[in-house]
Amino acid sequence: MKSQIEGPEPDRRYTQEEYFQLLTDSTHKFEFVNGYLVAMAGASINHNRICQNLSRGVGNALVEKGGECEVFGSDQKIAVPLRNSYFFPDLSIVCSPIQESEPDTIVNPTVLWEVTSKSTHGFDAGGKFNYYQSLPSLQEFILVDQYAAFVSLYRRTTSDTWQIVQLQSVADTLRLESMGIELSLAEIYRGVDFAE
Repeated sequence: MKSQIEGPEPDRRYTQEEYFQLLTDSTHKFEFVNGYLVAMAGASINHNRICQNLSRGVGNALVEKGGECEVFGSDQKIAVPLRNSYFFPDLSIVCSPIQESEPDTIVNPTVLWEVTSKSTHGFDAGGKFNYYQSLPSLQEFILVDQYAAFVSLYRRTTSDTWQIVQLQSVADTLRLESMGIELSLAEIYRGVDFAE
């Protein structure tokens, strides 16, 4: 779950160097949105269950398929150079060779996932997706709702066009065409209690 506050000094714009230093010095994690800081808050139990299910399911599917793509969790920083921004998506799939804009900062993800909450859904689906679209390597972007079985898949069809596929039942199966793998919503939502 992410809180959209602008960091230690509200309304102040930070340089990239200040941002990197803050990440080094702070016990907290921040995203960097064109100079402004967005503090990363703790996550709910359902959010963590979904992320764990995704990491296990996608990771196993990629291993079975073979190839040179791997899964990274929410501590992996992704750079969006054209938008002067850095994000920590809940899950990333990156294929070799990994390209870094700075040490430990990936710039060529193929698939990005965000598990949304009430406070983050608007930004994840709007501004953040708009920024992610500027990454030439990105082929698919997935939003996973943590309150109901609802997954939105955005698939790049041309450099400027995205197709949306929405799945709304645990009986549905999500297909990542860029990876050639499938993941059932039942697997994504295993152990999730929507009553929470």
